[in-house]
Amino acid sequence: MEFTCSRKALFEKLTNIQRTVSTKAVIPVLEGILIKAYDGKITLCSYDLEIGTTTDMDANIVQQGEVVLKAKLLVDVVSKLPSDNVHISTNDKLVTEIKCGSVKYQLAGISPVEFPDLPTFEEKTRLTIKATLLQDMIRKVRYAISDNNQKPVYTGALFDIKDKMLNLVAVDGFRMAIRRELVNMDNNLKFIVPGKTLSEVLRFNVNDDDNIEVIIGQRHITFKINEYHLVSRLLDGIFIDYNATVTDTAETSFVVSKSTFMGCIERMAIMNSDKLVSPVTCVISENEIKFSSVTSAGSADETLEIMVHGDPLTIGFNNRYLLDALRNCDTDKIKMDFNGARKPLKIMPLDGDSFLFIVLPMRLS
Repeated sequence: MEFTCSRKALFEKLTNIQRTVSTKAVIPVLEGILIKAYDGKITLCSYDLEIGTTTDMDANIVQQGEVVLKAKLLVDVVSKLPSDNVHISTNDKLVTEIKCGSVKYQLAGISPVEFPDLPTFEEKTRLTIKATLLQDMIRKVRYAISDNNQKPVYTGALFDIKDKMLNLVAVDGFRMAIRRELVNMDNNLKFIVPGKTLSEVLRFNVNDDDNIEVIIGQRHITFKINEYHLVSRLLDGIFIDYNATVTDTAETSFVVSKSTFMGCIERMAIMNSDKLVSPVTCVISENEIKFSSVTSAGSADETLEIMVHGDPLTIGFNNRYLLDALRNCDTDKIKMDFNGARKPLKIMPLDGDSFLFIVLPMRLS
């Protein structure tokens, strides 16, 4: 194999696909990047047996071929090369020479035969969506994706498409996040994408004019993002019936500025730490909310004047869970609905239904 290409373009491509290289591989070849040189272009591929990324780039191909090189070493080398054109060649023993200006490296290659094939699958349907919109939807719910592998289905987010409405749902047992948007898709479909895959989708730089094409199969999914293909398995299992957990009634409710309410919770949260976890107590009456937090380190109190509709209520929350939900609200004016001290809190926009965040309360002593 032998080719010449742009160092800058190569470095950008390698940096993006390096993220799906396995860092703790039992199989050494998975710590590498597969390079293929054919038909006037090179293809780069990484795969950790869960997620794989491929991309193409233009190159002047002198001799076709393939090789696998250790990802970290390759990226480090290319990042330090002095000029814009890089010449890469591999001999019959897979020793790969990288030359740029007066600099020359020789790296030990691995046989491409050892590199596992990325999954191929039959397409069931596909969805085209604005890249910035999908990334925003993912950002708004990923805080509620579980990291508990005892229930693998909740380590991902549910994509529920029905009547041209995409509901993106995440739940971890303590909170739930739902983000909704209209999409141009006639099929009704549900599938669960691993949280790790969604985090990778967020890492790609996209513009307002860019689209992401989502290709859905029975057990796998591909996200086409500009020149990159991100391939992932889907999660199997039965996701919670999130609609059944959401009631339309509210015994207590109020409208508040997100930033004002967040400020109160953040000031109470100062008394908490990783070792000192105590609920933030909210005593809600007709025209005010009294916030308090008491730990062995001390106490904090604050009163917020506000118009409350419904029954008075005393309820406690884990400050981190509540703040995660508030930070992901799209609007400053939000509506908060309560149904007693042991029922979940609902946080919604004042107008529309683009998001719904649910937080379970803590039991007060």
